Amino acid sequence: MKRIQSALTLSAVLLVSACTNRQQDAAPRAADAGVRSLVEAKTPPSYAADRGLWREVRRFYVQSQHAVMWSDGTRFRSTVRQLRDAVDRAQGEGLDPSDYDADWLHALGNRLAPETAADSDVRLTYDYLHYARDVAQGTIDPEDVNPQWHSGAKAVDLHETLRRALDERRVADSLNELAPPAPQYVGLKTQLARYREIARTGGWPSIPDAPALVTGSRHPAVPAIRRRLAITGDIKSSDQSSDLYDDAVAAAVRVFQARHGLEPDGKYTKAVAAAMNVPVDARIAQIEFNMDRWRWMPNELGDRYLIVNIPAFRVDAVEHGRSVLGMRVVAGTKENPTPVLFDTLKYVVFSPYWNIPPDIADKETVPHALKDPAYLDKNNIEVVRGSGANATVVDPTTIDWNEGTEGVRFRQKPGRGNSLGLVKFVFPNHFNVYLHGTPSQSLFERIERDFSHGCVRLERPADLAQYVLRDQPEWTRERIESAMEAGTEQTVNLKTPLPVYLVYFTAWEEGGAIHFRQDVYGHDRRQRAVAGE
Repeated sequence: MKRIQSALTLSAVLLVSACTNRQQDAAPRAADAGVRSLVEAKTPPSYAADRGLWREVRRFYVQSQHAVMWSDGTRFRSTVRQLRDAVDRAQGEGLDPSDYDADWLHALGNRLAPETAADSDVRLTYDYLHYARDVAQGTIDPEDVNPQWHSGAKAVDLHETLRRALDERRVADSLNELAPPAPQYVGLKTQLARYREIARTGGWPSIPDAPALVTGSRHPAVPAIRRRLAITGDIKSSDQSSDLYDDAVAAAVRVFQARHGLEPDGKYTKAVAAAMNVPVDARIAQIEFNMDRWRWMPNELGDRYLIVNIPAFRVDAVEHGRSVLGMRVVAGTKENPTPVLFDTLKYVVFSPYWNIPPDIADKETVPHALKDPAYLDKNNIEVVRGSGANATVVDPTTIDWNEGTEGVRFRQKPGRGNSLGLVKFVFPNHFNVYLHGTPSQSLFERIERDFSHGCVRLERPADLAQYVLRDQPEWTRERIESAMEAGTEQTVNLKTPLPVYLVYFTAWEEGGAIHFRQDVYGHDRRQRAVAGE
């Protein structure tokens, strides 16, 4: 009898187990069918506002045979908690957690109703891909900020990243790994946290109107200046109630000026006051914009490269993440801005001709020549027909300038007065911009140096020539300087071409401190408008 009861009990257990297994099998099958229905619907769900992202979600599920990925149909997997944790930390990357469904993610429990399994799964995938794209490639398209911003799309296989993250149960880590690895991005991230803490504790005081102040001055605004400098760490300790503008305050102002691209003379001026009175929230936004610009950069810049930061008016030769040569530059005017682009330096031209661009010839050269018949001779400018080996110099007196310049072009002969100086560095691009020397050395003494027609003028071009030709030992410093002064154009191909990055960063970390620069071309302002802030 006991044996019969045991058999019946075992049968009951097996029957219950079989029923449970059938129910468990049915749940994911129903969820899979729901996923298919959702992604094949003509109208996307309300949360899928980005149509490009929605297309990627649909493609992901087609490749996955419409299987649920974040649950078993009745219970969420640990990957959901990992996604929620990553989104909670999005603010540290300069991103807004609400963009990735933070509140909805927190409202999810461990279990889910079968009828919501499909929608939840698709929404989780949408949120992951949204965050992954933004942290890896940026929240907006750089060409929406300016059509001349040619950074190139960063190739990231977000589908494979998500698939691997789900398989390996490392969703949060996979998102962290998509952030730019550049030390400058990491530095901005550190400074963002610091400035957010400053904002949380009340920001900094507004500086009242004050005249220019120098060491020894007294003024009621000085205590506010002292507090302002202390909050951002420019002054370590001082009597914040004192109205004396003493040596310690002047030294701290010099540090502040250097961080903000101002003349570091230690004097309190209107320019210093304006920089001090920029609200902390505006500085936080500026840091976030620049973090997004690092997402537009390639992850691998190269072991050696040249980088020109336009708002900083500086070029650096970088090796293994460290600047080994830096100098001041002159960049384009607001009307003729230097474009943002990435390319490769391929050759150097010593004693170059300056082939004057047609728009400059029409707007400047011809009008000057009409006013002064000796203008071309005074400036060593030739009139030329044809190009290359077929180029012939034309007597300018035989040309009727009132009929236009069709069929002829202008070039300035090599020499010390040449607008390109004595050497140019060419990375072929459709903007026809390059790095070059200049006879106008006085411009490098200016703080803001936006004076060119778009090319980048170098403070010490011979030093850069020596650097880029260093693995061609026949090009000694003496030979470089001789070629620069020869007066005969000579092109030298680089044995090792170098990546060149013309970039636009108005905030960066240097020596543990944050540096800010003026938005010389208005890209910060337009980025704010595109982002809807």
